Amino acid sequence: MEDWRECIERLEQEKQAFVVFAEARSETVQVLSNLREVREEESHFTYAPFHPSQKTYFFSGESFSFPLKRQSNISFSLPVHFEEIDPLYRKAFDLALTELNSGELQKLVLTRKHSERASSKSLLPVALDLLQFYPNHTVHWLVHPEIGEWMGASPELLLEQFPDYKIRTMALAGTLPTKGKWTEKEREEQQMVTNYIRKVWEEGVVEGIQLSEAYDLASGPIKHLKTDIIGEYRGSLNALLQKMHPTPAVAGLPLKSALKAIEKIEWNEREYYSGYFGWKKDGHSRYYVNLRCLKRRDSQVHFYIGGGLTSKSDLAREWQETEEKRATLYHFWRRHED
Repeated sequence: MEDWRECIERLEQEKQAFVVFAEARSETVQVLSNLREVREEESHFTYAPFHPSQKTYFFSGESFSFPLKRQSNISFSLPVHFEEIDPLYRKAFDLALTELNSGELQKLVLTRKHSERASSKSLLPVALDLLQFYPNHTVHWLVHPEIGEWMGASPELLLEQFPDYKIRTMALAGTLPTKGKWTEKEREEQQMVTNYIRKVWEEGVVEGIQLSEAYDLASGPIKHLKTDIIGEYRGSLNALLQKMHPTPAVAGLPLKSALKAIEKIEWNEREYYSGYFGWKKDGHSRYYVNLRCLKRRDSQVHFYIGGGLTSKSDLAREWQETEEKRATLYHFWRRHED
């Protein structure tokens, strides 16, 4: 029987659409090939954009599971080479601070993309590196003729529901190098996300809501602040999912004002970055926020990155944060591209 790498090589040779994903801490890699679009209510793999005006895909197909040993044996340390501050980012940052200092916005997530020319080499070696470097992240790789190739390693669960109606999510915000010390800015940012999710769940009639204390979540050479949130929910999971997406972790607060500011300030389309992906099957659903991702199409590769701003934000520090987030995926792509 072929292993999953041979399976992917065959699918690439046949120019098939497929998706590969391995969930955090899982020693199984899933491959869904011969992708076909299905109705939302069917068992499927979902790929959703940040903005609802773009298309959400619901895929089904031939499903394969392969054993996978995920043990980090790859390392590199920050600092790596960081680019100079992009004038477009500087301008957007200044506009964002103006919005934040107006008093209405508490937080605004500003994103950007770093683009370069790219070959048509298989991204399989990059996927292998991500799987080994990020054993505690959910790694995915989607190849589809309409939207190109997308790949990423997400630390953030958006929503999970079990057959017994138990649900869970997380509030994830704040970014520092692993040895950095949290400041008031990062703790405030993370608390905003936690409070928002709890409010949405309470309004959505989620019962038995419980929150953990905030704690560190390692993500390669950087870390985040994380709060686990659990409850019980018997309503429409899709309705709750739509209320939760986008969260303040990828947009800001108040949400409607943040979305308006993003539309006015950001100069690039997020597309499927900071959207979500995941699956549902036999009463079990699990969705992740699409972070730490790249898109390759038409001889170009785009790395999508961002960070949460508050009125206390500093331009140089925020730019550095986006560069730290870009570093890992860019490093793996570049070493196989050269």
